Amino acid sequence: MPSVAAWALGWFQLKRVGIFAATRWERQAIQHVLTVDTIHRGAGYCYVIGQRLRCHVVLVQTGIGPAKARAVCRAVLQDQPLDVAISSGLACALTASSIGELFVGTDVITGRSEGTKERRAEVICDQAWADLALRAAQDEVLPARAGRFVSLPR
Repeated sequence: MPSVAAWALGWFQLKRVGIFAATRWERQAIQHVLTVDTIHRGAGYCYVIGQRLRCHVVLVQTGIGPAKARAVCRAVLQDQPLDVAISSGLACALTASSIGELFVGTDVITGRSEGTKERRAEVICDQAWADLALRAAQDEVLPARAGRFVSLPR
């Protein structure tokens, strides 16, 4: 029987996983554990197609900020059918954390710039996936926590 971590990460059930990271440093950290098949470069973004165990991985570097992420994600998702999309990267500018700590989003909001009348967008994350990710971290004895993510333009 596979561990919850293996199941949650899709090694046994998911065939195509997309992992989205903003910067080249975040992408390179993940790319290091993949068997890379091809690297594609587009206008302002890069994505890597590779393998990890029995899972096909599309690793995407989106650039920083919601506008870049939205445009790149839209383009990649039209081109690459995925079973699940995972946002990965550096986090925790607002609270103390440890290197390697897993943060699981319960919802995502966009921060509003001072002096603007922008509406704050909100995306609710799938609770079943959040629960699986937290159980997987617990099974692997990894520090993890769940909560709201705030996405800023820079």
